[in-house]
Formats: sequence, structure tokens, C-alpha cells
Amino acid sequence: MPDNNFLPIDNDDYETHLKMLQPNSEYIIEPKKSEIGKTYPGKYITPVTTTRGIEANLRPVNNIGSYRPIKVSKPLTGPMNNNSYCNYQKGNPCFVKPKCHPIPPCPPHPKPPYPPSGPTGPTGPTGPTGETGPRGPKGNNGCPGNQGPKGDPGTCSPTDWIRLYDKNFINEVSSNIFYLNLSNEGINPLVSTGGFSLKSIYNTNDTLVLSKNGYWNISISFKYSFLYNDNPVPTFGSTFTPIFEVLLNNNVIYTFKNTDLISNESDTLFEKTLSSTILIYSAQKNPRFQISYNSGFNMNFSANNNLCISDIVIIVENFKKN
Repeated sequence: MPDNNFLPIDNDDYETHLKMLQPNSEYIIEPKKSEIGKTYPGKYITPVTTTRGIEANLRPVNNIGSYRPIKVSKPLTGPMNNNSYCNYQKGNPCFVKPKCHPIPPCPPHPKPPYPPSGPTGPTGPTGPTGETGPRGPKGNNGCPGNQGPKGDPGTCSPTDWIRLYDKNFINEVSSNIFYLNLSNEGINPLVSTGGFSLKSIYNTNDTLVLSKNGYWNISISFKYSFLYNDNPVPTFGSTFTPIFEVLLNNNVIYTFKNTDLISNESDTLFEKTLSSTILIYSAQKNPRFQISYNSGFNMNFSANNNLCISDIVIIVENFKKN
């Protein structure tokens, strides 16, 4: 009974294997047509020029194999895959290790000139803004620029105005119907836009002539006072009502009227301040403005038989020309 490790072979193959063991020998294997596609141990013979080892069972005892290089003179062909096999070398993207099934053909690679590239796609959305960096040091202050031109006055801004104030002058009223001197110093050009004038009609500088017709806003403030008479002394609780009139073009447009009384026999001075703001209108080209004491004060209450008018302040502003 033969050993399980021994595989018998034909005599012709055995003789061939013995000759292959001779040194410096090369053998050409020409496959027959009937052997095309024949399966050798474990694989196909690759259809290229190569060297392979063919196993020969020479010793039946231990079945030690002996290998000699062989040379295939031409590639094998067969009916599979349209009578051809893919024969690309290793490293080529089409190289496929031969197996016992058909190998798909490798698609052709494009050659220059290459087809033109397609249009560039749209730009993607903008990413979010990064964090704000640290604040730099404060720079030096620049040189101040030139002052711009004066803008046009607003709808309610005065285009003409004047202020009269003579704090050191006192009008001494000794009779009824007395026109006040509005300013003994005259008009100060630093507080006037021009076009105004003071006239003396019934008393010195008793009339302020406005620069033009239209609407005017007038603020008036003044103080009246007197020293109590020693003989006869005013009776405690006695009353008096001085009346002051504001005139525009000789017509009374406003009246200051207030009832006062002698408060205490031990007092030596009576003093009171009156103030008001009025809006006037005149179609006359140069309106005339005046303040007068009319009546209502008992001159016997005063040591000097007069009523003192002081600290007269008059501010006139034009709002709208007629």
C-alpha cells in the first residue's frame, strides 16, 4: 500500500523531472492547444514571460520537493474574457491578481489635450466674525479744526434782540404819570444785534425804538422801594397799590398792579421786585416801547416823598417779521 504522502506521477513526467535536476539546464515548456487554460497546482500560468517552480515528488518516503526555474516561451490564451487576459504589470492601477473567473477590462485613460474644466461653483457662505482683538493704546489728540460758518437761524430763533440793564441808575418818581428812564448808559453794542435806538420823548431815554415790525418777545424786570417816613410814621397795616404800565406805540398793552401794606413800624425800608414776559405784535415800521408809573402810591409814606425804581432789565427778541 503506498504511503499517504506519496502521489504517483506518470513515467514521462518522472523522467522529465529527473532531467530538470541537472545543473545549468533550462527547459522550454510549450503548452499544447489542448492544455490551454490548464490549472496547475493552485493557480493559472500567468500569460507573460516569467519563471516559476514546478514541484516534483522525487522521494516517496518524506515527499521532499525539488524546484528548478522554467521559462515560458509565450503567453497562454484561452476562451475566457474574450480570448484574452489582462496582462498589466504590478503597480499599474489595472493590475489584478489572476483568479479563476473573468477579469473586467480596464477603462482607457484620457490623453491630452484634456477636456475643459466645468465652471467654478458658487462661493460658500461667509463664516462668523471672529472675536474682537484687544484695544490699542489711546492716540494723541489731533489739532482743532477751524470754526465753521454760522448756521441759519431756526424758525423760533430771534433774528434781532437787545438787552438793557443799568444796575447803577435809579429813577426817583415824585409824581403820577412818570415815564421811566430805561437805561441811563444807553445801548451796549455787545448785547445788541443793531437797529435799535433810545429816544427821549417825556424823559431821558424813556423810549426804546425797535428795529422792525413783527412779533416780539419782551422780558421785563425792575425793583421799587422807599424809606419809611419818620414824621409822620406810616400806620401799621396801611396799604398802597402802585400801578406800572407797559406801552407800545403810546397804547397800554400790559399793567403791573399789586396791593402792598406797611408790614411793621420797626421796618425802615420797603422793597419789592416785579417781573413778567409778554408777547407783542406791531405792524408799524419802528415800534416804540415805554414803561411808566401811573399812580397808586402815597408819597407821604416815603422819607424823601418819592418812589425809587431801580435794576431795570429789558430783553427784547424778534421772532417773526410781519
